[in-house]
Amino acid sequence: MATEKSIKAATEHPDIEFQAGSGIYVYEGVPYPWFVHAVTLDALKTFEVRDDDVYIVSFPKSGTTWMQEIVSMIYYNGDIEKITSIHVEERVPHLEMSTAKPGNILYKKIANMPRDKPRLIKTHMAFNTMPADFHKKNAKVIYIARNYKDVCVSVYHFLKMFKAYTDDDRVGSWEDVLSKMLIPMQTPYGSWVHHVTSWWQHRNDENVLYLKYEDMKRDLRGAVTKICDHIGKKLSDEALHKTVDHCTFEKMSQNPMANFTGLEDFDQNISKFMRKGNTN
Repeated sequence: MATEKSIKAATEHPDIEFQAGSGIYVYEGVPYPWFVHAVTLDALKTFEVRDDDVYIVSFPKSGTTWMQEIVSMIYYNGDIEKITSIHVEERVPHLEMSTAKPGNILYKKIANMPRDKPRLIKTHMAFNTMPADFHKKNAKVIYIARNYKDVCVSVYHFLKMFKAYTDDDRVGSWEDVLSKMLIPMQTPYGSWVHHVTSWWQHRNDENVLYLKYEDMKRDLRGAVTKICDHIGKKLSDEALHKTVDHCTFEKMSQNPMANFTGLEDFDQNISKFMRKGNTN
């Protein structure tokens, strides 16, 4: 747990640079979104990982929320009533997420979650930036990768509707975003190539399940079965059917506990959080 002194030191971290108006922090060479603060990234270096943790990992806009919902349904044994009463970000909190106020960090809540059941945790961290303790434990990882062309389109629409990027001069036309962020891979979390390959190199590790968005679109039931096998959960035929049905794009896009309806940070008149979910 960070002390007041360490919080002060972290916010004055020599490796952090806030690029005014960009909505991006650069920490140890990696660009992060404005809501991931240095104090959190410092603290995560000593974050305690548990052997029964389940990490849902992806580059942003690669199907993360989809996977959060799938894994939630599996752990709730297909109980849709429970799932639709708790927001997805509560069920599967974001490891490195901070709030707009430095020092108010979410990892503390994750660290204090009960030990009587596995923690379901979301992160966009590359393999090499995971907490040091992760590499010493047997926590499960479900990684989802998506074609970068589709990621680019999704990132563009996301940045346009995310009010934090309203004053970013790179977030104008599609050509602006493409030339200034997507082609040079200067979006939050940096290089897509580095991210997906950092985890691809560990795809044969016993604790890592590496899935592709496109394969999941083609065979969602098969993907859910693989996830169940990976995390050691057995679903009844009925629960499996409910999970697959509930986690279709059509159902999720209408689910206020997953589509971020009402979140003030997003202007969904510009673009929906869940827009099309297409593959090319």
